[in-house]
Amino acid sequence: MMFIKINNFALLSIFILTLSGCFGGYSPDAGLDVSEIVSLDDEYQAEIVVERGEIFALDVPEPVASGYRVSGASFDPAMFRMERYLAYDADGGPRIRYLFTALADGASDVNVKMRPAAGGREDVYRTVHVVVGGESGLLF
Repeated sequence: MMFIKINNFALLSIFILTLSGCFGGYSPDAGLDVSEIVSLDDEYQAEIVVERGEIFALDVPEPVASGYRVSGASFDPAMFRMERYLAYDADGGPRIRYLFTALADGASDVNVKMRPAAGGREDVYRTVHVVVGGESGLLF
């Protein structure tokens, strides 16, 4: 009798896990409500405007062909909170996506950094100037 209960529980668990796998798929934005996605393929820098509380994403190709790897992102933690870091494969090759929440009004840069795969000095790979709350200059 105990064997039947254990067997039924195992089958039910497998069924639930399989069913949940059918409904949940891979998403580069990790299921978050992203208001702005900045894809920096050929551009070194960009600028976006978001509102406080919104989530934005920076998406860059992994520079493996040039012998580099993305090594991280630098940002002002008073302005932004990093929600996710995702490495994924796309049609054009490996990509990196950072998701941030804007925490405070103002403006600041988010720098995606890279380092030679063999080791060495870290450099800025891409940069995005983020304006939170619509203020983009001294006159506003």
